[in-house]
Amino acid sequence: MNALGDSLENIAIAKSGIIKQRCPVVLGGPFEPRIEYILRNRAALMNAPVISSFGPGIHGTITKLDSTESQPCQYADILIKLDENDPNTIIELFGVRLRMLGYHQLQNAITAICTAICLRGQGWRISDDSIRAGLEGTYVLGRCQFLTPAQAKMLGVDGATIILDGAHTEASAKALASTIRMAFPDKPLAFVVAMANDKNHSAFAHQLLSGVIKQEELD
Repeated sequence: MNALGDSLENIAIAKSGIIKQRCPVVLGGPFEPRIEYILRNRAALMNAPVISSFGPGIHGTITKLDSTESQPCQYADILIKLDENDPNTIIELFGVRLRMLGYHQLQNAITAICTAICLRGQGWRISDDSIRAGLEGTYVLGRCQFLTPAQAKMLGVDGATIILDGAHTEASAKALASTIRMAFPDKPLAFVVAMANDKNHSAFAHQLLSGVIKQEELD
């Protein structure tokens, strides 16, 4: 964070430097209004069209969570209509199997699809089937990564479900808590947390614990 700035505004300003003249910009998010303003203002200065991945024509729904496999997955229906008059900007994908769990990962998938649509507009030939294959094949270690039963046994916790996640900020703790609550709403939990001393430990712990512990247990 120190390399980019000491506030979200400064980080947004630093990251907006990647915006190039007249090149489309895909916004993930949703962002706080003050952050989105910085990004959109930079895009306007560079005459760069902005595509929002959380606009009115975009809908994504998690329809099912499958935890029967050693690596759980979630299924989602995704409908995107950036321009109803241009069929190349309309995508409907049903039953997409996402190995990356959580509502935030669904939003990341939607952002990736919007990026693929932009590339289509630049002349790239990307089929709907290719987009589905890319989404379903995406998996990143350390992002809600479930250890296999054999790996758990090697650690001496045979039979336990172990998740590795690189969350270390208040926002990522909130996303992780939401995912755990969705996948294991009634399971007993134990956390082992390690992070650098320049992080906001108390804010992280508050978001994580308040997100997974029921209110009556906090009272």
